[in-house]
Amino acid sequence: MLGIGNTTPYMYSITPVFTNDFSVSLDGTDDFINADVVNNGISGWSDIHEEGTISVWAKIGATSSTGTIVRLQKDSNNYITLFYHAGSNETRAAWKVNGSGSSSNTVASDNPSLEDSGNFHHIVYSWAQAGKIKLYVDGQLLDTKPGGATQLPAWNTTGGDIDNISIGQNTSGSSFFNGNINNFSLWEKELTLADVLLVYNSGVPNDVMTLSTLSPHSKCIAYYKCEPDAGTSSTNLVNSSILGLGNDATLTNGANYDRH
Repeated sequence: MLGIGNTTPYMYSITPVFTNDFSVSLDGTDDFINADVVNNGISGWSDIHEEGTISVWAKIGATSSTGTIVRLQKDSNNYITLFYHAGSNETRAAWKVNGSGSSSNTVASDNPSLEDSGNFHHIVYSWAQAGKIKLYVDGQLLDTKPGGATQLPAWNTTGGDIDNISIGQNTSGSSFFNGNINNFSLWEKELTLADVLLVYNSGVPNDVMTLSTLSPHSKCIAYYKCEPDAGTSSTNLVNSSILGLGNDATLTNGANYDRH
């Protein structure tokens, strides 16, 4: 029996607590999150065009301008992008290869309630090069392209691959997003509807690193919880991927943490 004076130590197993107290606020003018591959030393992203998923919680502010949520780019003719199209009140996802395909390979959600709703919405864009692109909003599959038996065009990696990734702008200093970004994850795998529903969790974000069915978690190549970690810069966005790659992003031009 342990009592006063007993020196036998207790051994505790402490599971990290998932916190979701903050997001990153972007003003729609010039704020963005820089996750540039070259400048931030990001590794392991070269095959993301073959199969992948973007998962993000976004609160879209009132806007009259189209705002990029995230863009993965090789160059202006080759990119994968998720954005809010203000003119049509749609969340859209596009796949452009070799200068073509962004129209026929664009999925959209006619859901104007997302803008200025005051709420976060879970938006997922998945793709498979030998398959389709898919758009999910709040756990629902809303659109798939291309139609019929047609598959996505092959990605041409001549001259390099995706090396420019930006959250909140289109990587060329325009199409800035107005709103808040939270719990962003990027996967080198196509998440299924069942996976998406687990992350959505009926509107209460789940920590993707605790969901065993998303295994292997090595396919999660970036995970920005948007929580300011102790000891880091106020302009730092810590990558919480279990890979230990570092790959922190930078809050740029006044983007800042916002307690919600």
